[in-house]
Amino acid sequence: MVRLKDIAQQVGVSIMTVSKALRDAPDVSAATKTNIQKIARQMGYVPDSSAQGLRTKTTKLFGLLIPATTNPVYARMVMALRNARTIWAMMFCSRTR
Repeated sequence: MVRLKDIAQQVGVSIMTVSKALRDAPDVSAATKTNIQKIARQMGYVPDSSAQGLRTKTTKLFGLLIPATTNPVYARMVMALRNARTIWAMMFCSRTR
């Protein structure tokens, strides 16, 4: 898993600069942002949703309690939710890269 520290070492900037650049903060130059974002993509950086949840105090988690996945109705419901989540993730990720 690629960390902000890894990107910072590769680019030669501080971890805070990497964090700000990936959040598109106005106090980081456009050239530095572009370079950091390019390196982050090349290294396969993916933001840690747990860490983001700690910062924003929101998790975007969804819980589902079902009696049994052996019941075809519940099994189809779980599969539909998984497919919808996958489609949403693909659409969201393609917009941010």
